[in-house]
Amino acid sequence: MNDWTPEKEEKILKRSKWLLTIKIIRILFVIFVCYAVYLFGMLFVTEKFGAKYEKAYYVQVATSMKYPNVYVEYTNLFGSEVNAFGTETYAQPLLKIVVGDAHVSLRLFKNPSSIHYEHPGRAQLNTFSFVLPNDKHEDDDSQSVWQRLEMLPEGTVAELKFTTTEYMTPETLLEKLSRYEVDALWMPLFTGEFEDFTPTAYGGSGASVSVQDKIGLYGGHAHGEDFRGGQFNRSLNLDTIEESKDMYQTNMQQLLETKHEFLGLSYLQERYDYIQANGFKVYGAVITGPTKELLKLRGEPGVYDVQLGDVELWNWE
Repeated sequence: MNDWTPEKEEKILKRSKWLLTIKIIRILFVIFVCYAVYLFGMLFVTEKFGAKYEKAYYVQVATSMKYPNVYVEYTNLFGSEVNAFGTETYAQPLLKIVVGDAHVSLRLFKNPSSIHYEHPGRAQLNTFSFVLPNDKHEDDDSQSVWQRLEMLPEGTVAELKFTTTEYMTPETLLEKLSRYEVDALWMPLFTGEFEDFTPTAYGGSGASVSVQDKIGLYGGHAHGEDFRGGQFNRSLNLDTIEESKDMYQTNMQQLLETKHEFLGLSYLQERYDYIQANGFKVYGAVITGPTKELLKLRGEPGVYDVQLGDVELWNWE
């Protein structure tokens, strides 16, 4: 102990601090590498097994089911990120004329995934409401819609929503519309509301009842094996209506099997069972066409509860 000096003590302490610092740096480096490998693995899994693309596909399907003439871009997923807990987030363009983004969070474990829509400048994605057919057809507001259409100039096209006075098959309604130069984009489906289940959200007074959490028939989506390719039919027509219905039922069945609850499709099992047992029943439509052509529907029997949507120049898509 006679050789111990303050200089030696200081030298040993410095060396110990230096070795400790090296160990800490090594540990941090190992943690960083493990974290990077983990994130890379998460990205690899989502890319390899198509989890992100599968959910992106069903976001597209659910949006088209719920919102007339609003659809989600499927092939362009931007801003994709994975955090330390395995939650992946990305956005999909929300289109009509571009109205915003659909933001999706995909949880790795039991916490539910989520989707929310951002549409700056729009209070809602659409404001169309459809009254369930009844024996008392009040139609006080439609006259003002027809008057507005009369005042619109040539060279414009518009969205028009109407309700029918009775339930009918999509084919019957498309046959009615085939006499006009319009495109049918979406038809509200009757799926057993107030018969097999009570909707989550509905409103109205007296005999006029509208369902807020309704779903509708549209052209249809189909996906490829890896969910990275597929088919999208935007409009409904007599030539492809059977294909549209087949795609719709296939997507409903797959949604039930994969349990994508975060999409907000309420009573999906009950709705699916009703369609399987009773077929497709519709009670209105959202259509687009030249404004002067839409005016011709004013004399169509069984068409009422008319509402005007977006109006754009002739080349609007």
